[in-house]
Amino acid sequence: MLIKKIDSFILLPSFLLISVMLIISCTRNAEGGDPNPDFPPVDRGTIEANRALLTFTERDNTTQSRTFEYYDPDGIGGNSATIIDTLKLKRPTPGISRRWYLSEIQLFQDNELKNQNIAVLEKNYMICYRGQNPRNLELESMTLDQGGFTLGLGSTWFTEDESGISNPSDGTGSIRVTMNFQKQAKNGLCDPGVRIFEAVFPYVVE
Repeated sequence: MLIKKIDSFILLPSFLLISVMLIISCTRNAEGGDPNPDFPPVDRGTIEANRALLTFTERDNTTQSRTFEYYDPDGIGGNSATIIDTLKLKRPTPGISRRWYLSEIQLFQDNELKNQNIAVLEKNYMICYRGQNPRNLELESMTLDQGGFTLGLGSTWFTEDESGISNPSDGTGSIRVTMNFQKQAKNGLCDPGVRIFEAVFPYVVE
């Protein structure tokens, strides 16, 4: 009995000491004092972007070119974008089913153009365009990287002639533009990896 009592007195301070150390450790981690090796920071690559200029040029009349801007100073998930231009595109002329456009996107971090950096690291970045109304605007193709996967710095579009459709659209829609950093080899999908840039451009086909 005496031995058991002695063991209890010895173990109790040890237990309290371990508990205090655990509490201190958790507190330091919560305050950022000790990085947790089990949760390394997400690899976002080396390119950030919060601004885009999207240019549409008529393929058959290159003098007709317009550029539209999107700017979100604090990036994805923060405050709303401060500049969101509405794209204004033309319907096909009577008798022609489609009006073709060549498009180019320029991506910036504020005023610093990032296109050259993206081109150099093309195997790790993918720009996608989606969400448009297929009754009035279609994406036909996008530029590729050397591996044959989408890069997306350039794209080809066409507007549709809806004159013969019984229930035509009102000519409006929106294009969602995203750029992801994909550390591993790209597989042709838009969403794997880390989202670096996202914008929604409203548009009107007139």
